[in-house]
Amino acid sequence: MSRFLIKRHFIRLAVFMVIAVFLPMLLWGAGEALYDEQGRWKGTKIYDEKGEWHGLFNSNPDPGGEPWIAGGLPKRTPEDEAFYRALPRFTSGGAPRADLPLTVRHTTSPYFRPVFVQWGGSCGQASAIGYHYTFERNQTLDRSYNNSSENLSSYIFTWNFINDGVNQGSWPEWGYQIAQYMGVARESDFDWANGTFYTNWLSGYSEYFHALECQVKDGSIVTFDISDIASMKAWLYDKGRGTGTNGGLITMAAAWPWDTSTVIPDGPFAGQKVVITCPAGEEHALTIAGYSDEITVGGSTGAFLVVNSHGTSWGNNGMVWVMYDAFDPEANYYFTSMETEAREPLLVLRVVVTSERRNTVDMVTGYASQFNAATPDATQRIPFVFNRTGGEYPMQGDGKSKTLEIAMDVSSFVPNFIDGRGTIFLQAQGEAVVNNLSVIYYGTDPPKEFFYTGTPAAINEKKDMGISVDLNDHPIEESRVVKNYPNPFNL
Repeated sequence: MSRFLIKRHFIRLAVFMVIAVFLPMLLWGAGEALYDEQGRWKGTKIYDEKGEWHGLFNSNPDPGGEPWIAGGLPKRTPEDEAFYRALPRFTSGGAPRADLPLTVRHTTSPYFRPVFVQWGGSCGQASAIGYHYTFERNQTLDRSYNNSSENLSSYIFTWNFINDGVNQGSWPEWGYQIAQYMGVARESDFDWANGTFYTNWLSGYSEYFHALECQVKDGSIVTFDISDIASMKAWLYDKGRGTGTNGGLITMAAAWPWDTSTVIPDGPFAGQKVVITCPAGEEHALTIAGYSDEITVGGSTGAFLVVNSHGTSWGNNGMVWVMYDAFDPEANYYFTSMETEAREPLLVLRVVVTSERRNTVDMVTGYASQFNAATPDATQRIPFVFNRTGGEYPMQGDGKSKTLEIAMDVSSFVPNFIDGRGTIFLQAQGEAVVNNLSVIYYGTDPPKEFFYTGTPAAINEKKDMGISVDLNDHPIEESRVVKNYPNPFNL
């Protein structure tokens, strides 16, 4: 009998070991190779928990090493494509500037974050938000990274609004558009790694409010042409302003993987890896964080400093030089950038909403110039956010709470008020209930909070929920019409 029990225990242990070893291999696509059109190995396919493949692959030849994830980029809608094509192309104009330094490396800046490993297929947001927005935001607010998660912008914050609850890629400019209206949450405010990481949405008024202190500047998103290296260098140095300060980064995309086997033969960066052929495509996003004209390989001089989100085991501790002429001048490459600006929100909408199916929920803000209006004069939608997106999950994500609290900046509506009086709206529809709704005005100390009196409100049919706002009134403590709140900027 004891032998039978021992044998049965051994079988169970063996089965457990097989599952423990091969299940992760299945999820990461170990053993199922992916090849390009020329038959060259690209990586191994990555599957989600349901066994579905969304185009992601791991390009690290070491199956036990850090995941080097790329691919999975969804197609733009016609509207998204039109937006991208309409973006202005940055050019510094005229002859190349003589005052540009030989080398610019923003990776040595106190505003730049360390190299990290992206989670899942988030490379578009890892580059645009994780590296780029973090750098811009810290530079704008003059806050050094200083090993603080308060000074890291959460790329998962924007990614999870645009990935439809699926572990897949995204376009960098989508994150820029969100950050133009919402800013980006601090890493210290968002516990996104807990649970199914690619479905988690941030909840909390203060957390969203913190994000509003810096946003992408209106009209600042630009593109670049690889044939105009001089303009790209000018942007990296000082955004072409001639000040020699406040340089920028550039988000780029290309086919993947890259050949990093070539090394720089001599000079200040001798021995470092350099890319001499950059294939055109859109499989992986990275960040250009500088350049150097002190690099010569063969008969070519000059290279961009490119930062990856594949950890420090890739390239030169996570970075690589890419020669200017590694790019095909006849091909189309993806290059974008933007600027940020500090903001102090004047009027903020506070919303608490409950739903088991967030992909049914549609919410936009609006205003009416008249006090106590029934319908808005105009509405404003945050791109990609609260627009029947996020997948069929509760509001906070897979296995998380069905109730979400958010803050939405409606300060831009104030100039439309008549004599400081008007109506702020939340226009909402979905299989959901709006539990609480209010507007907080930060033009007084202490701020004033105006409440919508019709909550909880079911929004199965489209509902215009208006809050009458009189910015000339003194705070009223009783009646729940107006309530004092501390200003988060003074905490």
